[in-house]
Amino acid sequence: MSLITNNIVKFKDRINRRKISGLIKVLQETRTFLALPDNNFLWSPWPDANTALAEIDNVITQLETGIIPNKQKFKQELELLFAPTCHIQEVSVSSGWADQFLGLSEKFDYEINKL
Repeated sequence: MSLITNNIVKFKDRINRRKISGLIKVLQETRTFLALPDNNFLWSPWPDANTALAEIDNVITQLETGIIPNKQKFKQELELLFAPTCHIQEVSVSSGWADQFLGLSEKFDYEINKL
């Protein structure tokens, strides 16, 4: 089940679209790591890579189309994906890319605050 809800709000101007371009890039980079063939999803809530990738793809699509769920809830749910000992970090630690996750997490923290 996806963390992202279906309560939809449209971005109203170009400024918002520019603000999210960095966030999209961080999510795309994160997706690349989640797609690595030998990832271990045992400690994450995702049963496998396909489920994780589908959730990340859904978020990226919503941002690219300018349609997002309730902004505050959307932001909180994204922050949960990158939180310590949560979804993405669990995969990174058990799959050997924990150091790279720390870099992604720093970029994410910077970009999510623009939303």
